[in-house]
Amino acid sequence: MTSIKIEAEPQDGIPKNEIDALKAQLLERRKELIQSINQHLHGQDEPNRLAFANYLESAGDWGEANTLADMDVAITSHDLAELKEIDAALYGIASQNYGSCTQCGNGIPIARLRAQPSTRFCVSCMKALEKRT
Repeated sequence: MTSIKIEAEPQDGIPKNEIDALKAQLLERRKELIQSINQHLHGQDEPNRLAFANYLESAGDWGEANTLADMDVAITSHDLAELKEIDAALYGIASQNYGSCTQCGNGIPIARLRAQPSTRFCVSCMKALEKRT
């Protein structure tokens, strides 16, 4: 896997120390997600998990076995989507575009970035997107 090299530069309106702190949060969460994804992908071969899945299949409970498999896929998909958002935010930091709403171009308030460092939308645009879906 390639490593992302990110040098925190002052972003428009966001102090460098804030960028550094947000970047650290993003990198830590990225590390956690990669570990989780690896665990889900490689954890499929755990003997206890295989034994349980085999038991469900032999008992004729295919529905439960399929539900477990679907849950693993859903968790991994969610983690991959979050990882993609984090990588986009890290790219934004590297390209000095971090903290701008991708919908309207306005600055995203620092309080929102602290709460959700990978966000791409300001509150107004996020509310508008949520109304559409």
